[in-house]
Amino acid sequence: MFALLISVVVFIAAVVACINSDVSLGGTIAGGVAGLILSSVLIGYVVRKRVTKVQNELQEILVNGQKQVNRKIQLFQTRPGGNIKQLQRQIEADQKVLITEALEFTKRLETFKKWTLLMGRQIATMRCSSTIS
Repeated sequence: MFALLISVVVFIAAVVACINSDVSLGGTIAGGVAGLILSSVLIGYVVRKRVTKVQNELQEILVNGQKQVNRKIQLFQTRPGGNIKQLQRQIEADQKVLITEALEFTKRLETFKKWTLLMGRQIATMRCSSTIS
C-alpha cells in the first residue's frame, strides 16, 4: 500500500515538474509514467529482498526441525525395541512445536503487509503450508 502511494506521489511530482518546465504533453506523460514505474520497481526490489530474507529464515527453521525429527526416527530404527507408540507421540509433539514456532515466526512478515498489496494473501498461504508440512 505504501509503495503504491509513494509511486503515485512520485508520478504527480514528475508531472508537476514537467509542466513547470514547459515540457510537451507527451514528455509530461512519459516522465510521469517513468517516475511511477521506476519508483514502483525500486520499492518492490527493496521490499522483496527483505521479505526473501525473512522467508529464508522461516525455511531454515522448518528444515532444521524436520532434520531433528528425521534424526530421531533414524535413531529409533538403528536401535529397535522401543515403544513405537511413544515414539509416534514424541514425534507428533515435536512437529507440533515446530509448526507453532513457524507460525509465530510468520508474524515477522506482518510489517510487509503495508508495503505490498498481496502480502496478506502470501502470509496466509505460508501459514497454511506451514501447518500442512
